[in-house]
Amino acid sequence: MTYSDFRETVRAVFSSTSDQAALGLNNNVPLDLQKLATTARASYTAAKQEPFITELSQHGWKLEKINAAEEELAGLTETEVAQQEAIGAATTARQARDAAFQELDDWMRKFRRISRLALRNEPGLKRMVGV
Repeated sequence: MTYSDFRETVRAVFSSTSDQAALGLNNNVPLDLQKLATTARASYTAAKQEPFITELSQHGWKLEKINAAEEELAGLTETEVAQQEAIGAATTARQARDAAFQELDDWMRKFRRISRLALRNEPGLKRMVGV
């Protein structure tokens, strides 16, 4: 991931704790995607400021590359939102399916009871209907 490369470069170029803190790199990378995106955005924003951008430009992280990394991050967060929406839709669809199967099961149970009662004197028809 681009942010990992960015972090490694920044840590190599700026060894002071205060610089790393200003760039948002004093903690571990969050595992939660939204927290990661927030952390990465803050790091990229800080990196575009002086004195960081001048030094980073000399190590392959020019303004254009940081902007591209921000766009990549935006795409990632959009994809994550779409995935969460799809998960929600799938959950809703599964609940609707389960409710429909339960309704069908209830109907079939009643049908069988009524069929047995209605066809009690018709064993051939009972076999044909399957009750």
